[in-house]
Amino acid sequence: MGMFAGAVFIRNEQQLTKEQLLEIFTVSMQEKGYTACDEKQAQRHFAFAFSGKWFSICGTEEELSTNLKFADTAFEKFPMFTADLVDSDFVEICLFDADGNITDHRCIGEPYWGDEDIFEDATDISAWSAYLKEGVTLNDLQEAVDAQEVFAESAFDAFGELIELDRNLFFDKEALEFSEELRNFVTILYFKKA
Repeated sequence: MGMFAGAVFIRNEQQLTKEQLLEIFTVSMQEKGYTACDEKQAQRHFAFAFSGKWFSICGTEEELSTNLKFADTAFEKFPMFTADLVDSDFVEICLFDADGNITDHRCIGEPYWGDEDIFEDATDISAWSAYLKEGVTLNDLQEAVDAQEVFAESAFDAFGELIELDRNLFFDKEALEFSEELRNFVTILYFKKA
C-alpha cells in the first residue's frame, strides 16, 4: 500500500524566517477566533515544513482543502500550489497565482479515477516559469512531470528540485511518529477556538 498525503506548498519569495512565517499564520488564526494551545487541548493542528524557497502545510488528503483555506487567508499574496499524493501512484498538482487563481492543473503519474480528460489542456507548463531554478528550462520541467516512477513521490522529488523545493515535504502522521529526522524539521502548531 502506498502513501496518501495532501500538502499546500507556499512560495516564500521574501525569504522570511521560519519564525516570521509561523507568526503570520498564528495572527491569522487569532483573527479567525483561534488561540494557540497544547496538543491535548487542540481542535486544529497544522504541520509546517520548510525547504528552499518553499514551505508546506502537510496532512492527510482529507485535510488538504481545509489547510488550503487557512493558508490562503494567512498568506494571501504568496504564490502556492497544492499536491495531493494518492496511494503513491500519482500526485495531482494545482498551481495558484498570488490572487488565488488556478494557473495550472496537472498530474505527475497516471491518475486512475477515470476522468483523465480534465488534464487534456494541461500541456502548457509555462505558469511554472517564475519558479524554475536557474538554468532549468520548461522542457526539463515537462520531462520531470512525464517521468514514470514506481512511487509518485519520487517523481515529485525530481519535479520539486527544478522549482527550488530542496526536499520532499510530503509526510503523514505515521511518518512523523516513526521518523526522528522528519520530526526535527517539522513544526506543529495547535489551536483551539477562543
